[in-house]
Amino acid sequence: MRSPTTFPAAGDHPRRLSPEQLLESLDQFPGVYWTTDAALRLTAVGGAGLRDQGLDPDQMIGLGIGDLPDVSPAMLETHIAAVEKACESSYETRYGGRDFIVRLRPLRGSDDAVVGVVGSATDVTERVRAEAELRARERELATLTDHAPDILVRFDRELRHLFISPAVEVSTGLPPEHYLGKTNRELGMPEHLCRLWERELRMVFESGEPRRFAFELPGASGSRWFEASVVPELGADGSVETVLSATRDSTEMRRAEEERAASEGRYRDLFERAMDMIFAFDRDGRFTDVNPAVERVLGYARSELIGRHYSTVMPEDEVLRASERLRRKLAGVDRATAYEAALRHKDGREVAVEVRSQTLPGSDGPAGVVTILRDITAERSARRALEESERRFRGAFDDAAVGMVLTDNGGRILRVNRVFADMLGHHPDELHGRPIQEFTHPDDRQEVAADVQLMIAGLKDRRIADKRYVRSDGGLVHAHIGVSPVRDEDGAVVMFIAQVEDVTELRRVQAELADSERMLGSILDTTPDVVALWDLDFRITFINPAIEAQAGIAPSDAVGRRAHEFGSLQADFWEQQFREVVATGEARSISFPFPHPDGERYFDLVASPRRGADGSVTGIVTVARNVTERVRLEERLRQAARMEALGRLSGGVAHDFNNLLVAIRGYSDLALQRLDGTGDENVRGAVAEIRRAGDRAAELVRQLLAFSRQQVLRPEVTSLNEVVSDYAMMLRRLVGEDVEVVLELDPALPLVRIDHGQFGQVLLNLAVNARDAMPEGGRLTIATDAPAYGADDEREVRVRVSDTGVGIPPEDRDRIFDPFFTTKDAEKGTGLGLATVLGIVEQSGGRIQVESEPGSGSTFEILLRASDQRPPRRDEEPDRPSVGAGETVLVVEDERIVRDLVKEMLERANYRVVSAARPSEALELAAADETVSLMLVDVVMPEMSGPMLADKVRAFRPGLPVVFTSGYTSDMVVERGVLEDAEHYLQKPFGVPELTAAVAAALAA
Repeated sequence: MRSPTTFPAAGDHPRRLSPEQLLESLDQFPGVYWTTDAALRLTAVGGAGLRDQGLDPDQMIGLGIGDLPDVSPAMLETHIAAVEKACESSYETRYGGRDFIVRLRPLRGSDDAVVGVVGSATDVTERVRAEAELRARERELATLTDHAPDILVRFDRELRHLFISPAVEVSTGLPPEHYLGKTNRELGMPEHLCRLWERELRMVFESGEPRRFAFELPGASGSRWFEASVVPELGADGSVETVLSATRDSTEMRRAEEERAASEGRYRDLFERAMDMIFAFDRDGRFTDVNPAVERVLGYARSELIGRHYSTVMPEDEVLRASERLRRKLAGVDRATAYEAALRHKDGREVAVEVRSQTLPGSDGPAGVVTILRDITAERSARRALEESERRFRGAFDDAAVGMVLTDNGGRILRVNRVFADMLGHHPDELHGRPIQEFTHPDDRQEVAADVQLMIAGLKDRRIADKRYVRSDGGLVHAHIGVSPVRDEDGAVVMFIAQVEDVTELRRVQAELADSERMLGSILDTTPDVVALWDLDFRITFINPAIEAQAGIAPSDAVGRRAHEFGSLQADFWEQQFREVVATGEARSISFPFPHPDGERYFDLVASPRRGADGSVTGIVTVARNVTERVRLEERLRQAARMEALGRLSGGVAHDFNNLLVAIRGYSDLALQRLDGTGDENVRGAVAEIRRAGDRAAELVRQLLAFSRQQVLRPEVTSLNEVVSDYAMMLRRLVGEDVEVVLELDPALPLVRIDHGQFGQVLLNLAVNARDAMPEGGRLTIATDAPAYGADDEREVRVRVSDTGVGIPPEDRDRIFDPFFTTKDAEKGTGLGLATVLGIVEQSGGRIQVESEPGSGSTFEILLRASDQRPPRRDEEPDRPSVGAGETVLVVEDERIVRDLVKEMLERANYRVVSAARPSEALELAAADETVSLMLVDVVMPEMSGPMLADKVRAFRPGLPVVFTSGYTSDMVVERGVLEDAEHYLQKPFGVPELTAAVAAALAA
């Protein structure tokens, strides 16, 4: 005996069921129920469905799910998933020739761990078969419609064509699509026919009775006659919803009728126009005549039946009976008879008819028989439906989908159906005669008893309420009940009938829904995204509190407003966007700016359609995210890209320009040397001016390289106080006498590693900027100190440059470091000053920030990393002679003018010079001339770079001193780290003093 398996009860607390109790309950289930252990072995199985399959429950206990005959892979996989993943599942399958709905859920033990599986299988074979038969009948109806010779049309109440059969194309030459959605008037039908159709259709809509009429349609080849039959189509509430018409081209039949009418007169007219079918047979049972109704009802044209035996239109089992009737009729035994029979439609289906027959007199006895047949198919169907309805109503109590209870007026149970008994966990017979109050929750009994007394007293017609029942296992069943009294002829209550709907699961779902709504509310209240619901007029019906934080608008002020009322974009823009969401049913992404007191903000919004239960679009839901920071970062990225492009341009310009400046400064120096002692001061002054112009041009190049981060810095460990002090006098002359310069220098300031001259340029540019901000004079304060620690716990040194000027407007604050951005007149500024400052500070490993308010001045704060190195002692620097002692210098330079100039400057300084225009030529010279004492190499050259050439030469001339030069430093000098690897570097442009000093220093090292 297996230990009891734990099942969650329907109430508030779990109970344990023994296997015997479980099997007893399962045996009452109309399908099959089972449980397994964690290894998927059957521990319990039951249900009426086992008997239908011929299975013995006792023989199945202990079998694994995979050991069952014909088990499907889906069944095995879902059992495994229920144990391993605690998954519930439901699917349809076929087993033993029957169709089932299988439901699985994990079985949990007392510790809530999964200990097995609970499964059920409900037999839905009859439902599946009925659905298949319904689909087959629908296909048959579609085939009949497509091939019917009549033009079938369905009209709505506006008399528009909702459907029209393909036969219309045969009669009119126009496809069915031409007619759909249009009225007869819109299709151009003649006015008198429009009025006729409108009258007939409206009469059917109003009376609900079928109509028949004929009409003439003029045509190019003559008029044609049509016969129309119009019948109502009822909706669920019994009202006429649509009208179906069947129109047949009766031109030929009408002509035949007119011909027969001339000879047959009034009788023929009645024969032809009769709504019932009329057959005429000769003595052999062959058709001599049929009326048009035969074609309408049976589908046979008159020409198809004349001369053929009546068995043509009869099912086989009717032929013998019909032959006997004809024999008796002709023999005079039966003169007039009336009976029901069946005929066979041309398409094979049976048509029920009521038959009345009479012999036709002849010269020597009956010449034949005439029969009048009325189509009673609909009537028979209605009768059968009534019989079926009565049968259903007889079984409604027992077979109802909800619980049904019948009690006497004292509350004792007279009868219950299986559904109610299953709710309480009992067999129906167990409940008979017991008080209903016995199964009612104690807390509900008083209210139920009070309502029963009111109904008995006639003060209450019915009780509709929620009620709780107690199951046999102690669990609770939440139910929605409707109780009605049944009265006798005197009005006294003799019994009560109650419908009981189990809403236990509904209440659980409602509780979960309430929890879900609370969770959704919490999410909407806390999310930073703005979530809004809009109706189809594009007005806000709901918006979460994030609107106040993101846009400064209270949610209550936003409800009822349209998007353009917030001032973000034009009304037609939002109208178009929202209409496209509604029209396409697809989400759209929209980016837009939004005005805010703290500055314009940017949002990304996704608009999606809201759908109702029927899938139609009922509104729009939008989620807007504040992407202001992202937009600003993207703008900075674009600015960085522009800076990079500008830097590359600056570097290229500097490279070519520096080579020209080498020539200008170098030849100016040589000219000044030649003019020494000549006494020609005018010429010497002119050359000196050329030399100074070259210096100014070199300074401009350095500024271009500074703001583009392309200049080569020569950092050294120094005191920031020393730099400020060195430039103090120059700053005072620069800002003028009406501006007071105040220095506040921290004497304990740590050292920094910076380029002395370049940082001096930073101070000069900031001073110029401050002077322009104080046109009426003021104070310029430069202060240094050492904050505790920087962002990365590194000691930092700070310099603050403050002025008492006009300040910077908020809209310009984020752009002041952009190259070429300036608020000054065109002749007063280029927009490079602060861009140069930013470039030098960042290339020095520091950062800069600004504080400014209009009318309160500005403060630029620069933070640099402190250095723990010692500054070099000046007396430790070796003496560097300015002239050589005949040493051989190999000059490698691809620019001819620079190569020739360097050669001349070095030769005048007492050096022997050999030169090469290409690296390959330099390799040959270095290998051939052992007197080469030093190589002066340009960094960027064709064939190979200067560092690569130096490596190749040093491979066979180890230790050869090398001086690198360059006018283009971006790629080869800064990025490739030449300054870190090379001992000596000479930045272009240079003059004679710089060149000879660099060569002397390299030879002396």
